[in-house]
Amino acid sequence: MDVDTNGFRCIAALDLSVFTDPHFLASAHTFQDHMYTGWMADVHLEKVQAFERGVTDGSLHAPWKDEVWEKDNGTKGKSYGLDGPPCSQIESNARAGFAC
Repeated sequence: MDVDTNGFRCIAALDLSVFTDPHFLASAHTFQDHMYTGWMADVHLEKVQAFERGVTDGSLHAPWKDEVWEKDNGTKGKSYGLDGPPCSQIESNARAGFAC
C-alpha cells in the first residue's frame, strides 16, 4: 500500500465546498465589513484607545435605566389632554371608589 508521507496535497484534491461552509462565509463577511469600515485604521484606533481610557478611569459609563426612562418619559413640559395630569380627577370623570 502506498502512503503519502510528505503531506503534499494535489490541487485537484481541494474540497470546494469549503467556500460554501457557513463558518467560512461568516468570517469572510466579517473581514469584508472590517475592511469597508476602516477597522484598525488610525481614526478607529484612536476611538478604541479613548474608549479603553474611559473604561479604565471610570469616566465612561452607560446611562442608568432610570435616567433613560426619565429622559424618554419625563412629565416636564408635557401638555395633558382633557383628563389633566396623571392622578387628577375632573369632577365629570370622578367615580366612586377611584383610587390613584
